[in-house]
Amino acid sequence: MTHDVFISHSSQDRAVGDAACAALERAGHTCWIAPRDIMPGEDYGEAIVDGIRASRIFLLVVSAHSVTSPQVRRETERAANAGIPIIPFRIEDVLPSKSLEFFISSAHWLDAISRPMEPHYDYLVKVVGRLLAEAEGKTIPPLPLRAAAAPVAPAAPARGLRAKPAIAMTAIVAGALVAGVALWRRDAPAEPAGKNAVTDVSRSIFTRRATTKDPDKPVRLRSAPAADGPVIAVIGTDDVFRVAPRQGNWWPAQLANGTQGYVHAEWINVIDADGTPPSSPGNQQQPVGAPPAQAETNKQ
Repeated sequence: MTHDVFISHSSQDRAVGDAACAALERAGHTCWIAPRDIMPGEDYGEAIVDGIRASRIFLLVVSAHSVTSPQVRRETERAANAGIPIIPFRIEDVLPSKSLEFFISSAHWLDAISRPMEPHYDYLVKVVGRLLAEAEGKTIPPLPLRAAAAPVAPAAPARGLRAKPAIAMTAIVAGALVAGVALWRRDAPAEPAGKNAVTDVSRSIFTRRATTKDPDKPVRLRSAPAADGPVIAVIGTDDVFRVAPRQGNWWPAQLANGTQGYVHAEWINVIDADGTPPSSPGNQQQPVGAPPAQAETNKQ
């Protein structure tokens, strides 16, 4: 029996694996996941190998437990050798071991570090649906890059008549904090160019820092690598952001708030993590769902 997705996870991340499986199956995608799909008395290793070979996509749940798991590494190796597309689904801020990185270094990662997890499962469903449709030769619109998730407000007291004063006090304190931050930001002196603290927004594919080239000209962040791609943000002249491997004339970029898009190479300076200029564009890695790169001529 053919499955759409094989879900590889550490036994200590079973809750996440089961939740991802449930989200995918609600969307109509068939999944293989252990131990659910191993029949009583069946050889465990053979069942795993058969499940991987019968699947069209390999979903790897990346965590502190899975990156050191020999079983997960073996499953990933089987998937890579079989030529099955691998989706690393990173639920913790960790990097893979060298042996695991060998098999997933060219794959686009899906970061699911922030909470709640539900938006990440929803986006995963869209990515899987797109990959399956592309494998069937269907023409579908590009998958939009994700914007940063909004922070989650603290929960109100759950019971009792004393909850109302507590809610009111929480609202007053929150309002005061917001007002205080707004006044501080209004009156704070502008930080000199080049003095920004670099936020490590991702350690998956966005591994280099970048700044705008012209100190008097902000740069537009576009949703597609094309001159007519919709503008989703404007990068300030003092901003420091991160970029992924270059795609022709365009760099995939991620801002400090997590917003992702594309910037034209003509308008930015790119540096390595150690502050030295990059020696070469490196791997031409393309995020999932990105349309083919187009040249930009007279506008940024």
